[in-house]
Amino acid sequence: MSPAADVRLPRNVEIETLLGEGRRSRVYRARFDGRDVAIKLYRERYVRSYRERLGISIARFEFDRNLAFCRTAGLEAYAVSPLAVIGEDDGMDAAFVQERITEAVSLEVVRRQEGGVPRESLAALREIVRIASNAGLYDIDLDPRNILLRDTAEGWLPVLHDFNLIPQHLRAPNPLVAFLYRTGLRHPSHRDRRWLRRLERL
Repeated sequence: MSPAADVRLPRNVEIETLLGEGRRSRVYRARFDGRDVAIKLYRERYVRSYRERLGISIARFEFDRNLAFCRTAGLEAYAVSPLAVIGEDDGMDAAFVQERITEAVSLEVVRRQEGGVPRESLAALREIVRIASNAGLYDIDLDPRNILLRDTAEGWLPVLHDFNLIPQHLRAPNPLVAFLYRTGLRHPSHRDRRWLRRLERL
């Protein structure tokens, strides 16, 4: 039996093994039109929440954010490619199909091995935040648990794959935070910069 046998998906999707899970979704290795991919299946509460708050499918929201990241010069090397959205108007469950990341290691694993976050990783993450901010892409979710690293000739370089975080400047969690963004007292890249400071302390 498929590990996601209770999920409604098109016939061109074949779920294989669980790769990981987070608060909003479970991620599986899958076959999509015969291609080896990763597919995110979202928890129902977040499917409802994004519909209510944004008027959009969470899968579409993440696809569009991922696509914007990949289309921004200087960022394309640091993200996997978005491939398809499922469950918008086809009677299927909400799902997002991405390129599957291969030969990458969790930043947390590398940090423990190296005794800290590698310098080249931090340098790349600073550049990612700078370019993303200039392009109007904020809250790119630099939680260490969401960052994978590839071992390259330039050292350990990050690859991002999680784009479903709603930017706080668009949907603030409370009136005070909304006020801070509205008045310019808090920059839209606030949380990205805060994550960078945390990573530097690690």
